[in-house]
Amino acid sequence: MNIGILTYHRACNYGAYLQACALCTRLNMEKGISAEIIDFRMEKEAKFYSSKRWSWKRKLHYLPKYLYLIKQFKVFEAAAENEIMHKSEKSLLTDSEEEFRNFVYGRYDLIVAGSDEIWKLNGRRGYPTPYWLFGDLGCKKMSYAASSRSDFSELSEQELEKLRKNLNSFEFIGVRDIATLNALKPLVENQEKLKLCCDPSFLYDFSIEHKSPTELLQGKAKLTPDKKTIVLMTEDKKLAAEVRQAFSKRYNLVSVFEWQKGYRNVWNLSPAEWLQLIANADYVITSYFHAVCFSIVNNVPFIAVGTKSKFTKLEELLLGTDLEGRYLKTENQSDIQKILERDIDVKLDFSEFVKDKRKSFEPFLQTLHSIDGI
Repeated sequence: MNIGILTYHRACNYGAYLQACALCTRLNMEKGISAEIIDFRMEKEAKFYSSKRWSWKRKLHYLPKYLYLIKQFKVFEAAAENEIMHKSEKSLLTDSEEEFRNFVYGRYDLIVAGSDEIWKLNGRRGYPTPYWLFGDLGCKKMSYAASSRSDFSELSEQELEKLRKNLNSFEFIGVRDIATLNALKPLVENQEKLKLCCDPSFLYDFSIEHKSPTELLQGKAKLTPDKKTIVLMTEDKKLAAEVRQAFSKRYNLVSVFEWQKGYRNVWNLSPAEWLQLIANADYVITSYFHAVCFSIVNNVPFIAVGTKSKFTKLEELLLGTDLEGRYLKTENQSDIQKILERDIDVKLDFSEFVKDKRKSFEPFLQTLHSIDGI
């Protein structure tokens, strides 16, 4: 069975990259399956990550930020050629649904619309997009852990009918969050097709090389070898300041992806290097969903902070579970300090949490292996 996975594998985003690799690799572990990531990208996305969208006035005004972002973009572009990403030999850059259909038609037995927020109505890629798999693609269609979290009532009746017809042509509709599940329920006739799935980051154990953060960041950031290392990943300046005030004297503080004052800022990590750093950190404090996911998978102690712009996914992942105590709704130095000091020296095991998450992959696999005519 030849499977193509359509997702945001070229986004400048560690989670998007690694979850695409995880889903593809996990599918290739199944007997009789050959899966690859469809190397498709919309022009709207490519322009967003391009220096051309910055005017000269804006570049000069925000020069440090501009240089920081452009270097990040280049790192992710290079990472797309890494062998860890098993993608199609041919690639396509277009916003046209028709061009996408012609590109994939008859090439696969099945196309899986992969994880991430590929079904948002108001994202930078717009609506409709090829990620919805509209029309006849010459193959079966499924989704795995797709997310939308959009209000479909803003669509016209004609658009809703087109979407309803398309979704009901899917063999299986796997979504990542309850909001998307509830939004799609009125549009799906056979509710048995519609399932809540875990994020692909829980499905595959990437190979981890056990090295200290000092070794991993050699040449990228100078750390004090005899100090433990806290990795911070957040866009929230207040949270970063709280952590710096509480821990800067006792720990190495490393900020990844976002620049933060008073930290060892590391912008030039590839997704594979970022994963190695997360997996070998002494502690992770983050408001990013996938930094939490990969901390859990690698048994790294963490604190998840639901900041104003990032809390929904974290709450859904952690609240009501054994890990609920690691979630904080707001930045509070005393709470962060209390949780961190409780387990900075404790060996943790989150394997039962991961095992439970992986159970939600079974309905997808069962449908995959039962598709008639493949």
